Amino acid sequence: MALNYSLLIVDPDNEIKSSIRSIVGDEFDIKEILTASSGQEALGLLSSHKSIDCLITNAQLDDNSGFSLISDIKQNRNFYDMSILLMSDKKDPEHILRAAACGASDLILKPLNPRALALKLKKLISGRKIRKFERISTIEAFDIEIGYGDKLTYNAKLLDISKGGCSVRSEPFTIGGRVYDKVNLDISDNSGKNVLTVDAELIRIERDPESEDNELKKILVAFQFDSTMKQNISKIEDFLVKFVDKNGRNNPFQN
Repeated sequence: MALNYSLLIVDPDNEIKSSIRSIVGDEFDIKEILTASSGQEALGLLSSHKSIDCLITNAQLDDNSGFSLISDIKQNRNFYDMSILLMSDKKDPEHILRAAACGASDLILKPLNPRALALKLKKLISGRKIRKFERISTIEAFDIEIGYGDKLTYNAKLLDISKGGCSVRSEPFTIGGRVYDKVNLDISDNSGKNVLTVDAELIRIERDPESEDNELKKILVAFQFDSTMKQNISKIEDFLVKFVDKNGRNNPFQN
C-alpha cells in the first residue's frame, strides 16, 4: 500500500531526476513523484499540488539557485513543514550553514550515493510523521534556553509545541545550530520558573518571514524531541495538558 506521501524533484538534468526516481521507487512506496527542471516550474507545481510533502532540489538551477527556491517556498505558510533535501557538490561549512539558514532540512553531496539518499529520505519521512502531532501555539508565552553542551547557549521564544517537537524564534546561530545537532531545551514561564527541560535534536533553521529587515536578525528553529526516552514523553505530555487546561482549550490528549 502506497504511503500518502508526495515528492517533488527539481533538477535541470533529466538523468539525475530519473536516477532519483529510480532510487526512491526501489526504497519507498510513495504515492506521487513529481519532477521539475527549474525553480519557476517547481513553484508552479507547488501552487497546483498543495499536498507535496518533500522536495529534493539541486543547489544550482538554470533560472535560480536552490537556496532562493527554498527561501521562496518557506515564505508560504502552506509549506512551513515541508521537508527539503538540498543536493550540492560543495562541502564547506559556510555552504552547509547557508543551506540550513534558507530552510533546507538536510543536505546531500553529489554525485549521489543511492544508499545515502535512501537513508536521508527515510529520516525526512520519519521526521514528517513526527511533526504531524497536533501543534499547540504558545503565543510566545514562554522563554526557552537552548544549550549546546557546556559551551553554547541561546535564548529564544517558544512559538508552538507538540509531543513530537517545537519551534522557536531566536537570534541567528552564528557558531552552533547545525542541522541534527543534539541540544538541551529549558522552557520557563513568565516568572522565570522552569516548567520543562527536555533533550531534543535540531531539525530545521530558516529565515523568519516576520523579521523587520532582510539581515537574518531573527530565525525560526524547529526541534524534534528525543522520543526514545519515556521520561521525556511523560514530561512533554504533562506540560501540554497543563498548558491547554490553563488556556481554556480542549485537551487533545484526553481519551
